[in-house]
Amino acid sequence: MIKKFNFLDASSLGKLTDQLQPQVWSDGKKSARGDILTKKNKQILLQKDAPKIFELLYNCIFQHFDLRLLARPKLLMRPVLNRYDVGDHYDWHFDSPIIDTGRADLSFTIFLDPSDSYDGGSLQIESLGTRYEVKGEPGEILLYSNGQRHRVTEVTKGSRTCIVGWIQSWIRDSTAREDAALLEREIHKLSNQSDPPIETVSNLTAVLNHFLWREV
Repeated sequence: MIKKFNFLDASSLGKLTDQLQPQVWSDGKKSARGDILTKKNKQILLQKDAPKIFELLYNCIFQHFDLRLLARPKLLMRPVLNRYDVGDHYDWHFDSPIIDTGRADLSFTIFLDPSDSYDGGSLQIESLGTRYEVKGEPGEILLYSNGQRHRVTEVTKGSRTCIVGWIQSWIRDSTAREDAALLEREIHKLSNQSDPPIETVSNLTAVLNHFLWREV
């Protein structure tokens, strides 16, 4: 799964960027694993070094309708604020399936800079023989299944700032997670009709709940 959609509204994005200036950046290599020599960027560990940003991010993730449907978030794991200046990059790598002490089911990147404010800095992801290349706009999020090989290409002009992190889902299986999201989205559409089919909505909600009880 690879999905990009609007995540932070203007108010939340403004609150977050207002908190960035006083922060002290550290060498991104400190968080790298076996590929430490292929990573060059700056970072802030949000939960430890920027608790206000972490709290805002946590609330947005657990309250956002689309993300809640797609990810079924149980835990937010080690979110990091990254900055790539000219010459910075992160070569091909896989994220660990275990982050901190838990299973990481989904990875995400939240874009904070306009895509035309920097050159390079694309997020490239390989999935099922296809290579996806993504640059997002401020407030957009890219959500994708963990375990997919990816990289950030070298920034050649400007600066790229983003938040990356991992989510443990209540539903481990990605196909089951997508099926539950599709069913709940259809229930939501029916419920918001001018004359909703009450019995159908009730029956489908029961099916969804029974499905979720088996999965979680």
